Amino acid sequence: MADIYRLEIPDGVIFLPIAQNATGTLLFGIAGKRIVVLSTWLIAANQVAAKFQTSTGPTDLSGPANCAQFGGFVLNFNAGGWFQTLPGDSLILNLNAGVAVGGSLSYALV
Repeated sequence: MADIYRLEIPDGVIFLPIAQNATGTLLFGIAGKRIVVLSTWLIAANQVAAKFQTSTGPTDLSGPANCAQFGGFVLNFNAGGWFQTLPGDSLILNLNAGVAVGGSLSYALV
């Protein structure tokens, strides 16, 4: 009974730094695997709207987070994941302006 709440991720939790100043791919997809974002934080050098997308389409995975200068957001650890890509798709960070952003995220491949 003690293991009923244990998070089982065969490939483990993987950590990725974020450092971008334009829309781009954060993580390239792996055939047959979904990228499940478990936590993330982001700080912007200036005003920008940031959203996550999956590479097919691209399709929005999140709504835009409107960040003020030196502002940002935090999505705390969520064992169920905040959002996920389609199998084999890449994870994109879309920025509505050429603004430097930094942060990190944790994810699992399932």
